[in-house]
Order: sequence, then C-alpha cells, then structure tokens
Amino acid sequence: MSILRTIGFYATPPIILAVVWGLFRFFHAPEAPVNEPSPAEHARPPIEKPLPPPRHPTAAVPTPAAKTVRAPAPEEAEEPEEPPTPAPTSGKQVFDLESAARFLPGMVAELSDNPLLRRWATLQGLLPRLVAAMDCIANGRSPRRHLDFAAPSGAFSVRRMGRAMVVDPAAYARYDRIVNAGLSVDPVACATVFRRLEPALALAYRGLGYEESGFRAALGRAAGELLAVPIPEDPVQVRPMGRLFEFADPRLQTLSDAQKHLLRAGPDNARRVQNWIRKFARAINLQTP
Repeated sequence: MSILRTIGFYATPPIILAVVWGLFRFFHAPEAPVNEPSPAEHARPPIEKPLPPPRHPTAAVPTPAAKTVRAPAPEEAEEPEEPPTPAPTSGKQVFDLESAARFLPGMVAELSDNPLLRRWATLQGLLPRLVAAMDCIANGRSPRRHLDFAAPSGAFSVRRMGRAMVVDPAAYARYDRIVNAGLSVDPVACATVFRRLEPALALAYRGLGYEESGFRAALGRAAGELLAVPIPEDPVQVRPMGRLFEFADPRLQTLSDAQKHLLRAGPDNARRVQNWIRKFARAINLQTP
C-alpha cells in the first residue's frame, strides 16, 4: 500500500495537468495558467469543469518503478568472505612483519582446521605479541598481558579432599579449548612454517631492544623453562592466602610465574604441551637448556 500511495502522490499531478490542458485545447478558450499543485493540493485537486474527478492510476502504472524498491535478499547483501592471502613459494623466507602477518592466516589454514586457532591467526599484531610472550617466559615472567586473547573462561575453583584442599579438575578443564587449539598443528609442520617466518620473528625480537641474533637462544630458554615444570601425579594441594591460593608443595610454589601458568593448565594438558615442545625443538634443532 505504501508503494501505491507513493505512486499516486507523484502520478496525480501530471494527470490533472493533462486533463486541464486537453479541455483548454478542446474549447479554444483561454484559461488561467495551470500551475503545478502544491503537496497540500494532492489530496483534493481543484476541478474547473463539471467532470468526474480523475482516479488514481493503478493497473496502468508502469511496473519497472515498483521493481526498483525491492530489498535485496540476505544472501545477496552478504559479502563473500575474502580468502586468506596465499603464502609465497614454498620454502621462501619472509623478512618483514607486514608480509608475515599477511601470509600467516593462509599458512595456519593449511595446517589446522581448528576455528579458534584460525581466528587467532588473523589478530592484528599477533607475531610481535607472541615474541613478547616468549621473552617473558624465557625470563620466568607471566606472559598474560600479551596473550589475553587466549585467557581461560570461568573462575579458578578448589574442592575438599579429606582435610586437604586441592585444585578442582574443573579449573583445569578451562584450559582444554586453548591447549587443543594451540596443539592442533603438528609440531613438525609447524617447524616448517617457523623456518619461513624466523627472519620476521627475529625482527620483532629486535623491537624489544635485543639483537636479532639472540632470538633463537631466547626461544630455547623459553622452551626449557616450560619443559622444566614438574608434573604432579597426585591431586595438587593448595592453601588460601588472603583472597588467593598458593601451592602447598614448596617445590611447586617456588616455580616461576611462567611455569605456574603451565601448571595451572592441569597435568594432562601440561604433559601434552611439553611433548609438543620437545618434538618442535627437535624439528628446528633448538637448544633447550
């Protein structure tokens, strides 16, 4: 109905002018000049002769005007997803961060079908953030602020076991999705991508104030830091310290902040991460002190 009213609004004035002009030519009598009616006159046009008022056209209106107001279907409005930029010729190294960031989503898509990891690969500034996190781990510091996109969901929880208080398995399960995403890439295949991106990663390491030549040594220290985390066989006991908890075992409590992060992922996840690091280190011939 809104379309018909719109058509009627614009079609009525020309019809009125045509009728008046025809009467003028037919009787050869001079009439007052016919002016275009104002919008207020559309609803009730003036009639000079005793003729029936003109009807609003319906079927006689051309149809092309009605077709132009058709809203596009949802599938027509959606833009096709742009495919990842293909990587350069196999084996060719990437020496700048801009190119590395452009090629990374395509490289990850070839190695993993994990949707979370693929989304991480498109994050802006991901490679410098990963290098900064590696530097923190190599120095025993928490990499949390550089890896906020991989933070676990939910809250840490504990449960009673006799008189002791232990970490709730549900607290470990918060890390399952993150670990599964990170380890969805085969370590040997990841080593191939690493070799191609290593010059760009070393450039990001220089951005932290180091020499590019020290990148591999720092990566080895970070790997060694995580491989040195002891994996408890029994439930991990904790004790409250104010509003937080600390490990009851002094051997675990004296671990670095970086090592405690891996320990909080749970024994099963920690073992999987350590096994992946060992295979990756062997594939790139990385020294892990």
